[in-house]
Amino acid sequence: MDEKPTDSAAIQSLRLTWNGVTGKSDYSWRTLNSCMHDSLALAIRSHLQFNQDDFHKISSEFRWDYWNGGGGEGFYNLAVFNKNTSAIEALEHYWNRRPFRAYRVLNTTGSYMQSAGNIQRYGRLVVGSVFFWIGQRVTVTSFNDKEHKVIAVIYRKPEAPEKREVLDRITEHEHGTRSPIEKIYRISNEELKGK
Repeated sequence: MDEKPTDSAAIQSLRLTWNGVTGKSDYSWRTLNSCMHDSLALAIRSHLQFNQDDFHKISSEFRWDYWNGGGGEGFYNLAVFNKNTSAIEALEHYWNRRPFRAYRVLNTTGSYMQSAGNIQRYGRLVVGSVFFWIGQRVTVTSFNDKEHKVIAVIYRKPEAPEKREVLDRITEHEHGTRSPIEKIYRISNEELKGK
């Protein structure tokens, strides 16, 4: 008789949340999505164990695309910041992402309690990480998992508000950046290691 693999503590926690919310006859998708988002964040922060295929399971069983916050990068950031290695590795497996690491990395989360961030001598890169590349301070904006590259940018230093052009104001409004992008780098792991 084949034994069914045991669910990780993280999946068990998410299943409890899912069943708790959907077990009520008057639940809403909004409530379910919010609770699932919070449950996954709690699982990461409390260092619950994740199995390698958990995010495939989360995606197929718990409708992850509806509540992952735009692709799940925020959860990756949270896992790296909280040093939940099993969650980090499960997300990297899900995306087929090789970990990107650099020297003198500043990682922060969107949380006001952790906004001071932590500077790591040698750390994993996440969206929002700041590090030095070719002598320039760059910020990670995304990953291209198909090409195995990290996308990092240099933001132009803002001028005095009265000197900024209308285009700069539109860029800030549309993209939420404080200043326009000066340069974009597409960096491979090999390039990071060879630096």
